Amino acid sequence: MIAAAGMSIGVMSALNWRYLLAFSVFAYIIVLPIILTIPESPLYYISRGEIGEAFNSLRAIASGNKKPLPAGQLVPKSEALSDEGVAATHVMRESSVMDLFRPLKGLITTLLLWLIWLVWV
Repeated sequence: MIAAAGMSIGVMSALNWRYLLAFSVFAYIIVLPIILTIPESPLYYISRGEIGEAFNSLRAIASGNKKPLPAGQLVPKSEALSDEGVAATHVMRESSVMDLFRPLKGLITTLLLWLIWLVWV
């Protein structure tokens, strides 16, 4: 963020806004292939019921880390069971925007991030 601000000040003082826009597009072109190679989160696939895709994503992450894929089975949260065969209580619940404000630490973090975004951008 600081580097981008420094670049924009340097480019705007030496050149004009068109060059700044061109440099921004150039940075995006460099980052785009990196973004396209990042796999989706296995949790995202499981939440959509795509267990096979979640397994493939875990396999890609494990091979990228040069680690073996741990043994186990992926199940959707509706089918998650505890050791006694009872529905697990630690299954993730649905989230909402209010989760950003509920714990005090979350509230402080959210407000600080908003402040930084509004002041620096």
